Amino acid sequence: MKSNKIKLNESKDSKKLVLHYAKTLAQYANLLEDLNIEKSKYKFLAKDLEKFKLALDNISDNIIITDPKANVIYVNKAVEKTTGYKPKEVIGKKSGTLWKTPMPLAYYQKLWDIIKKQKKVFNGEVQNKRKNGEVYTAIISISPVFNEKGEIEFFVSVERDITKEKEIDRSKSEFISLASHQLKTPPTAIKLLTERLLSDKIGTLTEKQKEYFNDIRSLNQRMIDLINTLLNMSRIELGLFSFQIDKKDACMIMQDVVKELELIIKEKQLKFKMTFQKSM
Repeated sequence: MKSNKIKLNESKDSKKLVLHYAKTLAQYANLLEDLNIEKSKYKFLAKDLEKFKLALDNISDNIIITDPKANVIYVNKAVEKTTGYKPKEVIGKKSGTLWKTPMPLAYYQKLWDIIKKQKKVFNGEVQNKRKNGEVYTAIISISPVFNEKGEIEFFVSVERDITKEKEIDRSKSEFISLASHQLKTPPTAIKLLTERLLSDKIGTLTEKQKEYFNDIRSLNQRMIDLINTLLNMSRIELGLFSFQIDKKDACMIMQDVVKELELIIKEKQLKFKMTFQKSM
């Protein structure tokens, strides 16, 4: 009897042990399954990241991702093409330290206030320096990226080299300035000749002739004013001109416009009447 009890107890203990190991094996199996699922997720995520990296590397704009302290953790291939610095020379360093040129302190204070305190996107224009020392102009956009808690986790900077566009704009402005100067010469000569004709120094003019010459003088002056406007526009674009806005009488402006169109109105036999509201 005693022997049977021992065997029964042994059997129960063995069963407990087997159940224990079975349970443990089941837990390991579940853990392994979870690990396989996580592994699959990571593989899928890795593929997505690879696609994302491939897409960024083929963008012509510079893409720079930094941590909240502005340490570079990623740059795309365009950065090397634009600045001359390889990714390994950039990653781990403060953003832009290799290629930025000194900007006013107020510029950087404004930048950090917008992206770090206000947590908004900063847009601006900067001048940077390539590895070979050449200075280039770029427009930048820096965006903060937040985690689930609303804390800044990354900064993503997109930079576009606009040096060529700037050069084209400058060449265009210089061309307009040169062309305007050349265009100004003939109307100036017409103005001088018209003034001589109206002075009666070379003969007396009839009232009708005087009327026509006055029209020529008025229209010619309008052309000179337009050319001067073109010149001023080119000077503004080149940063060589400052202007002051003055009040003008709108009624006088309208009268000048109508006067310029007077000949066309007469030729087409149109009836035209101007009425202006009295100023308050």
